[in-house]
Amino acid sequence: MKREAVALADETAVLAPAFPRHYSFPEIASMWRMSQNTIRRLFQDEPGVLWIGNSRMRGKRPGRHYRTGRVPEPVLLRVYRRICGA
Repeated sequence: MKREAVALADETAVLAPAFPRHYSFPEIASMWRMSQNTIRRLFQDEPGVLWIGNSRMRGKRPGRHYRTGRVPEPVLLRVYRRICGA
């Protein structure tokens, strides 16, 4: 193995636990066979969910929210256990 490849493999191994996989609402809806609106409501006030976007848009519709959510795997598992009663 080349020296650069070994260094990259070591970096990946170190960074992997710090950055868990993040799921989109469509992915979760597909896995859990629920609507995206239901999934969005489940995770709306859940601590740890990453919200990306602007909560207030200016222009024709000033009150409209455009946000995308990403759910880290530990949060996904926590909510799953809670709703399944496990």
